[in-house]
Amino acid sequence: MAKPLNRYEIDDLKSNAKYELGSYIEAYVYRIGDAGINLVTKDMVNVFVHKSMYRENYRVGQMVVVKVIHEASSGYNGSLIEQKEKVIDSDKEILLRYLEANGGKMKLDAKSSSEEIEAKIHLSRKAFKRALGGLYKDRVVDFKDGYTIKIK
Repeated sequence: MAKPLNRYEIDDLKSNAKYELGSYIEAYVYRIGDAGINLVTKDMVNVFVHKSMYRENYRVGQMVVVKVIHEASSGYNGSLIEQKEKVIDSDKEILLRYLEANGGKMKLDAKSSSEEIEAKIHLSRKAFKRALGGLYKDRVVDFKDGYTIKIK
């Protein structure tokens, strides 16, 4: 049986490796907390990913490819989601699947609260509104009395 290293033990082992902002690096999940997940690279550099910067469930020890988005005093901050321009199509698919599973109608629209959206769709409000706007622009959905209705 082994005990995972904590952030301070990793800091003691870290190298002087530097990463370019916007680069993608391999890292391993070593801690999952309420605010996000902590990763460590092969160079023993800490990367923190805020909970708003990932969508999947991860497990300790899992290898991921993280995008470096900010250099912090304790390491780096990263993101595990694609750019919004790339991820919007998958978000639109999530909304379409939800609509189809609920008879082509959902009690969510652009005015819905973050809590309602997160509880039903598991997307951030921004991602939800981008996807919903895309479906509206494509004339796939319309809005009526606080509902989003699939029209195609």
